[in-house]
Amino acid sequence: LGLDGAVDLLGLRADVPDVLAASDVFALSSRWEGLPRAVLEAMRAGLPVVATDTGGLREVLLDGTTGRLVPIGDAGALAAALVQLGSDPELASSMVRAAQGQLPEYTEERMVERTEQVYDRVLGRS
Repeated sequence: LGLDGAVDLLGLRADVPDVLAASDVFALSSRWEGLPRAVLEAMRAGLPVVATDTGGLREVLLDGTTGRLVPIGDAGALAAALVQLGSDPELASSMVRAAQGQLPEYTEERMVERTEQVYDRVLGRS
């Protein structure tokens, strides 16, 4: 595909924080997701994020504000968004700042608390 020297397919890694620290942009091209932790980890690592518009990503990734959302299966849109963020460091930085500003809502403690609230409502305890 002519990607030698431009793209590395790393497989399973035990050193994800190091890989994120060495990255410029985070891309997630899934067709099905809930709320992918990998996107939250990338945001915490200070990476601009490009992802397909699937599952719960709209909760954390606001297109054009905290990252870029592209249609599922649209490789051209994914590539264009990656090029855009890779070639406009100011835009990428503003998206990273916006994304990191909302991360306190997505801590493990906060997510457990919200899940418990749903269970309490369903069970009639609140």
